[in-house]
Amino acid sequence: MYATLVGQEFRSHGRACAVITGLDLLTGLLLTGLGMLPVPVLGELCARLGLLVLGALPVIVLVYLAVVYWQTMYGQRGYFTFSLPVRGRVVFWAKVTRGSCWLLMSSAVMIIALALHVWLLSIPEGKRLGDLVDVLRGYYDAIDARFLWAMVALALVSALCIVIECAGVMSVGARSRWAHLGIGAPIIGLVLLEVVSQALSLVLMLVVPVGLRLDGPEGGGMRLVVGDMATPLLDAIRGGTDPTTVGLGSALLGPLLATVLAIWAVNSIEHHTSLR
Repeated sequence: MYATLVGQEFRSHGRACAVITGLDLLTGLLLTGLGMLPVPVLGELCARLGLLVLGALPVIVLVYLAVVYWQTMYGQRGYFTFSLPVRGRVVFWAKVTRGSCWLLMSSAVMIIALALHVWLLSIPEGKRLGDLVDVLRGYYDAIDARFLWAMVALALVSALCIVIECAGVMSVGARSRWAHLGIGAPIIGLVLLEVVSQALSLVLMLVVPVGLRLDGPEGGGMRLVVGDMATPLLDAIRGGTDPTTVGLGSALLGPLLATVLAIWAVNSIEHHTSLR
């Protein structure tokens, strides 16, 4: 039943997500084309707007999916959703799977579009595609390959956690005790989630004894270290210098919050759902 629900989710909302992606790319590349014009103010303005539009693609897709999640779970269409002969957790994970896939796909499209944006803007300056590839290869060579792929894996996990957290907050905010707040409940929940995330991120960064030491090119670049993370950061703050060691404990925050909110959301869906 899970696979059936996932397939239905893609069939129901895949076309809208594709249209949003296409319109965003069309708008961003059109602004990029205008940014190539040799007009100082207009060209620079359009180039920056094109960068903003293309970079916002995953956010736009995520907002659309959040609206659809609320409508199909707690709006009028929620009566049909909860009439299905499946447990609430199956519906929740089917929607999370759909959202995660679209967020990852839109992020990949965004990266390609931004690379195209940079290349198109470099054409009037006489640069070739090979020059852009050389720059990217230089960045790749400057960063340790293991560190780079670790960052890619962390970005994928973070994307999944964001979808789970957003869906979880909306499901928790739809409990009957907060029904009188309507859509305001999940909005307040998202604000509280951001505040809690910032506070816990700082705590984990100081408490978890794993960090990244920034030695610079002459010291071998970046490397993982184990030890006290609070003291180097506090010393850098007191001395007004840049920290040489950055705690990586905040990387655990996403999975922790996602796990808590997923459990809370499933309980809310199965035992405390209040349709609008």
